[in-house]
Amino acid sequence: MQLKYAREVAMEKRPILKSVLLFNDKEEAAVLCSLLEGLPISFESEKIDKMEEFISAIAYKDIDCFFLDWSYKSYSAVDIVDKIRKSLKFHKTPIVVIADKKDSDLSKKFSSLDVDFVISRPMIQDDFVEALALAIEKKIKRLIPENYDVLILDNNPDILEIMKGHMRLLGHERFQVCESIKDAKKLLSEKDFDLLLLDWNLEDGTCIDLIDFLRSKQERKRLMAALVVVITARDNVDDIITLIEYNVKDHIIKPYDFIEFED
Repeated sequence: MQLKYAREVAMEKRPILKSVLLFNDKEEAAVLCSLLEGLPISFESEKIDKMEEFISAIAYKDIDCFFLDWSYKSYSAVDIVDKIRKSLKFHKTPIVVIADKKDSDLSKKFSSLDVDFVISRPMIQDDFVEALALAIEKKIKRLIPENYDVLILDNNPDILEIMKGHMRLLGHERFQVCESIKDAKKLLSEKDFDLLLLDWNLEDGTCIDLIDFLRSKQERKRLMAALVVVITARDNVDDIITLIEYNVKDHIIKPYDFIEFED
């Protein structure tokens, strides 16, 4: 099923996945590259055999999938995966580890080893198809649908900049920001949005005022069906009950980090 899925996805979406290969053996890395080239997926692979180059790639490059030698020089997969997962950009990027048969079950013994797939040597192409089906699914299955228009409301310019950065980390660019209820109402009057991320307290009102305005647009079904998430420092029980009564799907308590925002 996964092989069929990978081919169907490749035919429909034709994603170009950028992979990084960290291996002791350059010849083995070359074999892996040839296996990848034989797949029905557009792949750009970069072979790396120096840790400093690998660290630089994590810092500066967009990478869709990692292929790692289980034991690279003096490093173990645990060390390497830890470096990857500490980057917000890659905390959910697919990681495939290549291991000897005697080591292939070691991932079960390390709860901190957050990998998606462990493949035993000798490498077989169908194993990679299965692993890459997972990689493709993660790549194209967007957290926010690509056609969603998002409105972000907050009266703090610094918070808006942070949220814009978070949206871009999620790979979503279809958003608009504003700093007041007045500006938000103007935008909602001109355009339908699918997701609203709202601060609670604004200088000219509250998110409840805006939700009331939103729900009054009964002739605009898309806007009426918009998902609302409130981002606030308020966390008492009465406030949460109010959000439930207004059919707010979720709320985020400030301060928060990217992972909390994504969840």
